[in-house]
Amino acid sequence: MRSNKTNDQLVDDLAIAQQRIAELEALSLAKSESLSWKESILNSSSIGILVVTNNRIITEVNNKLAEMFGYSKEEMLGNSVHMIHLDEQRGVEFGEKFWAKTAETKTVTCEYPLKKKDGTTVLCELSGTAINSNALWQGVVWAAVDISERKKFEHDLLFCANHDHLTGIYNRGFFVRQLEEEVWRSKRYKRHLTLLMIDVDDFKKVNDLYGHIVGDSVLKWLCVEVKLTLRQADIFGRVGGEEFGIALPETEIAGAVQLAERIRESIFTQTFASDSIELRLTLSFGVAMLTQDDNCDSFFKRSDDALIIAKSTGKNKVIVL
Repeated sequence: MRSNKTNDQLVDDLAIAQQRIAELEALSLAKSESLSWKESILNSSSIGILVVTNNRIITEVNNKLAEMFGYSKEEMLGNSVHMIHLDEQRGVEFGEKFWAKTAETKTVTCEYPLKKKDGTTVLCELSGTAINSNALWQGVVWAAVDISERKKFEHDLLFCANHDHLTGIYNRGFFVRQLEEEVWRSKRYKRHLTLLMIDVDDFKKVNDLYGHIVGDSVLKWLCVEVKLTLRQADIFGRVGGEEFGIALPETEIAGAVQLAERIRESIFTQTFASDSIELRLTLSFGVAMLTQDDNCDSFFKRSDDALIIAKSTGKNKVIVL
């Protein structure tokens, strides 16, 4: 079929086509450069980043996040985000809890345990932002930071602040704070609370004869033995060198005395052995029960006064005040 177009018209059409091709090439180049920039930004980030669609498929992931979970980017792209949840059910519950919230707030943040490729757990701080809050189907961008080491450090720091470095039980400061809370709770709800104060009889002789290393071992052994007799609710702390306290919630005086006698008899009938050293120990106890007139200080003092009487009247006994 012959064209009715003149040469001039054909030239114009060719020019328009060439211009359109140039525009498309420029657009393609711009898109390619844009993708290159996006890739560079994602992979230069020190924070793990992934994009998840509304059907929970991973469509973008940077090197940091893939490395954090032990995968390659290729292994993660196109797969369900459930692959990094502890199990599929938790992944579903996470989506139900947080997905819609990204449309309601600018950013959703949480601390959440996720799973590496090798099955180990990593605790992450997550921040999620919807690409378009009016069209959640476009997906959510999640930033992830591994906070496992930070949380472990915080836990260790808190443990050191609240526990005796030698025996591992509560130190005096934390024991007293816990006792104050129990005193308030017991008076508020009119519940029983008793306090045992314990002292290792003649402990100075142990240090003088065998040295502080043996003395430290004796105290650690003693605490292990005492803890075997306690309930989870009981509060056990080291309040002095060889002096200890046990707060007994929901316990009347008879029950406290019974426990004290059981601990005293248990330690009295055992032998501490270390290398060639064998020792027999005795314990003295002071026992008091909280009254409505007591505060923490007066309650503590009555139990301690009872302990002083036990120490000054023969030792290896339980005295109640």
